[in-house]
Amino acid sequence: MQPYVPLTRRKTLRLLAAALCSSTILEASGQQKPPSETRSPRKITVEGSDVVMQITESQAKDGSYLVQIAFLKNGSVLFQSRTRLDSNPGGDSRLRQRSNDGRGFLYDIDVHTTRNSPQPEAPPNVVVSVTVQQPDGTKEIFGGRVGIEGPEEPYKRPVGLDASLPEYLKPQLSPFRAPLNVELSKDKEQSGGKFTAEQSEQPHAWRGTACRAACWALAGVGSAAVCGGTFGIGCLIAAAGFGAAASICSDVCPTGA
Repeated sequence: MQPYVPLTRRKTLRLLAAALCSSTILEASGQQKPPSETRSPRKITVEGSDVVMQITESQAKDGSYLVQIAFLKNGSVLFQSRTRLDSNPGGDSRLRQRSNDGRGFLYDIDVHTTRNSPQPEAPPNVVVSVTVQQPDGTKEIFGGRVGIEGPEEPYKRPVGLDASLPEYLKPQLSPFRAPLNVELSKDKEQSGGKFTAEQSEQPHAWRGTACRAACWALAGVGSAAVCGGTFGIGCLIAAAGFGAAASICSDVCPTGA
């Protein structure tokens, strides 16, 4: 296999950005939402590993932004993470991600935001739900309502993906730390520093109802919950999925939004 070479992200998507706008704007104007759009998967290899990382990004007919990060070994899925982001800057938004190994391990996160205040600067209500299921069938549920300055109600902090990930996966996924960090560096640059896996809280990202701010804020909350202050391979995979979805979401925001 050839050594990993960084790739330029979503050149074709940027050609479409001028013609697309957020689902909220489209609904308000009565225009039809853009048709589903799937880009060719990006395949990334690292020297000395027989695993291939494949990233597939798309926008669904309903306006959702979809990202799949799959790790393939001998043509079969070793581990995968699927992310779905539905952003409505002035109203309810949702971010979901499911990670699994096909052997019974499952890590689900759901971030749901609602806006009840007429003040545009007021942060939304944020509810996080995390379900962790191990191969033996044991299941734990975490989360609750989260305030920007701290928990407003009893909140059960989620166990991070790094702490939950089956041990047999870690040595097979760890060689992809470098390319995943490259992906996250691009996201940090595109978001103007608002999104980074190193930050556990990003309240500044919620200021206002701007389209791009909403995209990156959702990704930030997801990363904070899944990473929990740890930056192992599980955190990087999850954060890369959140960042890629937010990047597509941000790309199709109206100019200046």
